[in-house]
Amino acid sequence: MIRIVCDINILVSGTYWTGEAHKILDKVDKREIENVISHEIVLDYVETCDSGEIIEKINKHHLKALRTKEKITAMSILVHPKIKLIVVKDDPDDDKIINAAVEGKADYIISYDNHLLKIKDYKGIKILTPKEFLEVLNKKN
Repeated sequence: MIRIVCDINILVSGTYWTGEAHKILDKVDKREIENVISHEIVLDYVETCDSGEIIEKINKHHLKALRTKEKITAMSILVHPKIKLIVVKDDPDDDKIINAAVEGKADYIISYDNHLLKIKDYKGIKILTPKEFLEVLNKKN
């Protein structure tokens, strides 16, 4: 089964908005693919969901969560990276995504983050946008 790591923006987008990130999380929820998450990613995800910026957008557009934060973590595989790699020189905070992907033996990292996307591939782990990843899945089906 395909294993992925979604960055924080993908998790937040898929929690509150429909679109490509939502479609990917639907596939995780249906157990068509597996999502890997680490404690660091969970903390960052929860902090981002609870931030004033996200709450303001939700209230402004009268959005209801499509999933709960607990649901996202429950449908994911939790890993505890033992090695802290330093890969994303322009934004070291993104290394938590790489670390989870390596520890969880992910096939793909799904991201909107340019710092991650410009790496393209880390030790066989492809880094794609949600659109690119959905295209890969469509070709496999």
